[in-house]
Amino acid sequence: MPCTAKKFEAGSSGDGRQWFPHIDYVLTTREISRMIKQAGIDMPKLEKTQFDSPFGTATGSGVIFAATGGVMEAALRTVIEVVTGNKVEDIFKDANIIPIRGFEGSRIVELKIDNVGPVPPILSKLVPDFKLA
Repeated sequence: MPCTAKKFEAGSSGDGRQWFPHIDYVLTTREISRMIKQAGIDMPKLEKTQFDSPFGTATGSGVIFAATGGVMEAALRTVIEVVTGNKVEDIFKDANIIPIRGFEGSRIVELKIDNVGPVPPILSKLVPDFKLA
């Protein structure tokens, strides 16, 4: 992970009483870079190979997750699709919610949802009807 806060998260229990780590190890990208350098690996000189994709193809939200504003954009994409029943591409060109990305100042986006779709089966026990929520 690029974020050093993951070190703290790995050591937290979540219940506030006992310490039960949920994560075994955390390596930051800086630490991995140092390990590669210590092992004498010169990345530009490595033979080019095909990417193995052990976890399959990431979703668009997964790809943007590490970008500034990416977590918020991923969450907003999910809410749009779950609540409206429509694809994000129907609202934002190429599914890019640009107003919440970037480094300057605070980012705010307001999105009025006029029509809600049916509650997906996976949420129906928690939220039987979006209009009641």
